Amino acid sequence: KLADQVHRQMTGPLADLEGRVHRVTLVGNPAKEIVEFAMNMNVSMIVAGTRGQTPATELYLGSVSSALIHRAQCSVLIVR
Repeated sequence: KLADQVHRQMTGPLADLEGRVHRVTLVGNPAKEIVEFAMNMNVSMIVAGTRGQTPATELYLGSVSSALIHRAQCSVLIVR
């Protein structure tokens, strides 16, 4: 149910990109699953958010973002 709720919230901002953007729910280690999905689907770019929620942590990438940058074979865009 939570995944469905999140997908519904994301539908609005990404509606204009339909067909070029894939929203999926993966289970497991986040970075590993995202990288494997990207490789299997031959995606050109992964877009992910940072984890920083306080001024101190905003200076650093979250562990998943960092792992995506180091492991993914495609381009990775990290947004705040």
